[in-house]
Amino acid sequence: SVTLGVYPDKELIPLTDFNPGTLGTEVMYPLTLEGKRVVDQALFIVNPADYWGKIFDMTTKVTPEGKVVYNILPINAKIVQSVAVEAGTMVVGMAKDYFMGIGTGQKLEYSDQYRFLEDERVYIIKQLANGKPLENDRFIVFDISGLSKEAVPEA
Repeated sequence: SVTLGVYPDKELIPLTDFNPGTLGTEVMYPLTLEGKRVVDQALFIVNPADYWGKIFDMTTKVTPEGKVVYNILPINAKIVQSVAVEAGTMVVGMAKDYFMGIGTGQKLEYSDQYRFLEDERVYIIKQLANGKPLENDRFIVFDISGLSKEAVPEA
């Protein structure tokens, strides 16, 4: 429950590999809400340090033709880097389960104060944004500190 406008941290679920079975049962299945909806694509939101330090190497392959392909997963998921996610954790959910509100007064303001001497005018329009999951159970937080490359399937 929310206390003084602060949401408590979710319990971290350990995730140690990206094997198809693990991703199916531990990641995708909970997103189906026990079979009540179809999960067509998931977002894996990770800290850039985890992406470049672990996940990039795990999900990057060289084809027999010598082409490098990256973000290869055995499920339909998109990997997104965000500094808002703590290192060692991964947030998983579907984009359609996240509400992003953006608003602005559409008032163009300007100032000639100091820059008048330089014959310059400064313009500003402010935009405000806020986002949150539509429901508390729609996003899952995983502990990926023990993520291991050994258990990644070959492409």
